[in-house]
Amino acid sequence: MAVLVGKAAPDFTAVAVMGNNEINEN
Repeated sequence: MAVLVGKAAPDFTAVAVMGNNEINEN
């Protein structure tokens, strides 16, 4: 899911990553 969101909206991904530490680790 993270990959799809990143391609669809990079800005939104940055916010999601900060909110979900799980993605940040990756």
